Amino acid sequence: MELNYTPHKIWKPFYVGDWDIAVLIGGRGSGKTWNAGNFCVLNTFANFGSRSLILRDVASSINQSILQNIKGRFIDIDEQSGNIYRNSYEIQENQIKNYKKETIIITKGFRTSRVEQQTDLKGFEDIDLAIIEEAEDIRDEERVNTLLDTLRKKGNKVILILNTPDLEHWIVKRFFDFEKTKADGYFKLIPKKIPRICQVVTSYLDNDFLPKRTKDKYSSYNDVNSYNYNPDYFSRSILGLATENQNILRKFDLNKIKTIKPKKQFETIEGVKWYKSPTAGKFYSIGVDTSGGKEDSDYTGISVREMSENYPVICQFKQRVNPDLTSPIILDIFKKLILAGGFPLIIVEAVENTGGTVNQALRTFINDDQYFYQRFDTDPNRLYGQSRGDVGFKSTSSSRNKIIANFSTLFNNSNLEIVNEDEIKEMMTFVWNEKKSKYEHMQGEHDDLLLADMICLEGFEYIMKHKS
Repeated sequence: MELNYTPHKIWKPFYVGDWDIAVLIGGRGSGKTWNAGNFCVLNTFANFGSRSLILRDVASSINQSILQNIKGRFIDIDEQSGNIYRNSYEIQENQIKNYKKETIIITKGFRTSRVEQQTDLKGFEDIDLAIIEEAEDIRDEERVNTLLDTLRKKGNKVILILNTPDLEHWIVKRFFDFEKTKADGYFKLIPKKIPRICQVVTSYLDNDFLPKRTKDKYSSYNDVNSYNYNPDYFSRSILGLATENQNILRKFDLNKIKTIKPKKQFETIEGVKWYKSPTAGKFYSIGVDTSGGKEDSDYTGISVREMSENYPVICQFKQRVNPDLTSPIILDIFKKLILAGGFPLIIVEAVENTGGTVNQALRTFINDDQYFYQRFDTDPNRLYGQSRGDVGFKSTSSSRNKIIANFSTLFNNSNLEIVNEDEIKEMMTFVWNEKKSKYEHMQGEHDDLLLADMICLEGFEYIMKHKS
């Protein structure tokens, strides 16, 4: 693409790079909208007949959209070229047509109004460029995915423009990693390395065309001596740093989680991370949350703790493995604890078929007194001992709430050791799901190791009741 000026270096990959999706994200005055509009106009002039689609969350706000910027750039470039394009394009209120009366700049909303349902986004198969602005307002990723699936023209491009939202926004999670900044609670976005994706993270400091007066005003929000001083506004809206979503109800205190320092395992055997050697004469609980092992499925989580102060972690495991491979991993851990002179108890989540399969395989090798029985209290003689269904941990609404509450109490009172980075991350993303009325992982995240650890702690209560 030919440019009649030299853009800031941060924008070079956007103009000359080979990408399918460009994500322009940052704070106010950073030039996101201007550069997207400029790209659209230059692309239109360079490729006669190309069609562009401009989208917002709500169609009724189109008049305040990037379309006004695009109209201005059409006029500017026409004047700079000696008005050679003047008769080639017709600028209308909500669209632009070429001299053949073909609409080349189309506007559309994902919704007709803020209270109405999604609009029909069919019929855009021949679009060359789609620009979605104020994408931070679109919290439903499926809406955008539906649009992307309709854009089938070879070589089409999509530009997402947004002010930096919170860390839970799907665009942030899909295209960026993040790191802490000196300001507590604010995070810098780091583009993920994804083929054919261009991410531009920018702020007013990268905009060479922003008037000095405006730059000074923006900087004053971070000046403690200025009447404009507002460090939160400066960090979020001006610099475009990401923050936590304040509406999320987390089970665990995020500030407390952030103080945890992960521990380095002293060895890893077949994916099992060992943090502490077992000790003779100690009781151990092996908590297991199983999975099917498929690439798009949950993980298998295994957590082993010792019954002593703060329930130290012995080892943990988190990988996608099928039930047939899960049983040997558990047996290897079990044997290591036995050889060290320990007294291990196995407790496997048994509601799903995968858990039942693992339980059935393990019972071939494990004695009954080394296995968790759900009905032990009411059935001390184990009259149903031969049925697969009475062994293992049954995850019902009440039993699930119980193990979550137990884990939370121990953690909040600093009576529980946490050492694994995977578990720390899962604790951060373990939130209340209003629709399901329960705590679980955020969309796109996992809680398999965390639940395995909660099940593990349930084993100690069982030990206290039945092993004395």
